[in-house]
Amino acid sequence: MKTYKNAGWKQILAIALTAVALTACGKKSDSSGTPPPGTVSPPVGGGPGTGGLPGGCVPITSQIPFTGQGIYVDSANIIGGQIPSMDPAAYQAQGQFGLGGGGAGPYARQGVDGSLQMNIQSTNSGQQWQQYGLGYPPGPAYVTGVLQISQATIQDIAYQVAIGRIPLPNMQGQYGQINPAQICVSAMGMNMGHYGHYLHSGKVYLYLNGTQYGYALVF
Repeated sequence: MKTYKNAGWKQILAIALTAVALTACGKKSDSSGTPPPGTVSPPVGGGPGTGGLPGGCVPITSQIPFTGQGIYVDSANIIGGQIPSMDPAAYQAQGQFGLGGGGAGPYARQGVDGSLQMNIQSTNSGQQWQQYGLGYPPGPAYVTGVLQISQATIQDIAYQVAIGRIPLPNMQGQYGQINPAQICVSAMGMNMGHYGHYLHSGKVYLYLNGTQYGYALVF
């Protein structure tokens, strides 16, 4: 499905964003791949997970701090958390993101959907990453960051909830009657490309109000 906003299209995940097995093997996919619009295919491996911190849910109107444990990072990709199986990177996702504890870092990206800042620390034993994207040992990393959703995208999320395209419990109604502050991020996934500290060509998947329904931010 597509919705049109600011002369560009926004892919709305109108049914459950399903988690995939949190394992990785083989060559990592190019983060620039764009999942086709439409329904989300069944999960690979285990069923949906909850993600996030127990009971944690950060309003979309606030800055959203996050931490990631065991996230896959190499010289071109940052892939982890709950990624819907229609994303080419879903089969390589690793680790899990939790809400809270994050903060700004040198990896940054600004786009129509908001801003993203991250700090990344390799957990490969004894290996240090270089600064400019060359010689990064592929493997698990500890990621902290903060996400700020743009005002236009906040309103679009509220609209999609109001019309039932994102079917959150007890949240359907006339547009304008939904308070965006009642919509919160309970879990997330990420498929971002990077070169050094420059983030590019990626998506951040937000799971809302403790459900497996959500919204994809495009960066």
